Amino acid sequence: MTNFADPSSIVVIRRFPEGQRRIAFDYPAVVDGTRIEDNIYLESGDVVFVPWPLAP
Repeated sequence: MTNFADPSSIVVIRRFPEGQRRIAFDYPAVVDGTRIEDNIYLESGDVVFVPWPLAP
């Protein structure tokens, strides 16, 4: 990650027949092992949104 991303606010947008769903993904918690069960397998068509960090 860079200073131009907020890894704790990542969202995976996945489309379903009934509409799209936003799945929150806390990258730091998955990487450090505290929430490894929240790891997400990406599927074809998924969009990964990594927002800018909030201004200090």
